Amino acid sequence: MRFLFLPYLSAIAASICYGIATVLEQMGARKQADITNLDMFNLVGLLKQLPYISGIMLDLFGWIFFLIAVRRLPLFLCLSFVAFSLVISSIIDWYIYKVKIPRYEYFAILAVLVGIILLGLSAKPTSSTNVNHLFVLLIELATLPLAIIGFLVLRNIKNGYSAIILGAFSGLTFGATGIISRFIKFDSLSFKYLFQLPVLAIIIYGILGMFFLAAALQRDNINRVNSLLYSSELAIPSILGIMFLGDRVYDHLWPIMIIGLSLVILGSVIVSLNTEVAKH
Repeated sequence: MRFLFLPYLSAIAASICYGIATVLEQMGARKQADITNLDMFNLVGLLKQLPYISGIMLDLFGWIFFLIAVRRLPLFLCLSFVAFSLVISSIIDWYIYKVKIPRYEYFAILAVLVGIILLGLSAKPTSSTNVNHLFVLLIELATLPLAIIGFLVLRNIKNGYSAIILGAFSGLTFGATGIISRFIKFDSLSFKYLFQLPVLAIIIYGILGMFFLAAALQRDNINRVNSLLYSSELAIPSILGIMFLGDRVYDHLWPIMIIGLSLVILGSVIVSLNTEVAKH
């Protein structure tokens, strides 16, 4: 199995950037008034917070590293590396806020790590750009229904369930940017191309994801929000990548891939269901 140094290194760098960014964004979000709608003034207020701005900049670097990785590695593997940032955020959160990490959470984190290793062993590098064009169009146009449903959740659900929904929605929106990134061609990028539908969809998904994630972080513990974010960002886009984006697994290693993906998702869900809400 040929080891692709740059894509794997980029995937690791992306996970580090995303993990640190989420902690910084939480710091900024908790200094902001509660987000109850998709008003752009909420975003402007967030962008006045230095920690939040720093987190967004790290997210941007993380996305660039992700783009490099996803050109050669399947989406399910790249997104699993992104899920690894959950571990980084948990460690930083423990160091800053002294949030106790229970024993079962260590096992959940270990499951994520083992899952990523299994996915790395089974993933077949590819440069395929053969995609289902109808699927691509549906992904690009799904921004509107996600925005409407997210708005209704922000306005009408005030209890702990809102953080669960918003965390999952942030994962779906960021996962959609990963899907679109999988089929964008670098050699097609130009100033004119920046105003075409794929790039506009990435921008809209990114903004929606920022809103949903910031609102979720205001309502619940960073570990729980992160686990919801990464499990939803990983599961559905990974399946769609195999079905519609040409992602492949080495012959006879499908069971390894399925076990690895299940461990990553299961580890994230365990953290989601069992992490106590931290009183920062």
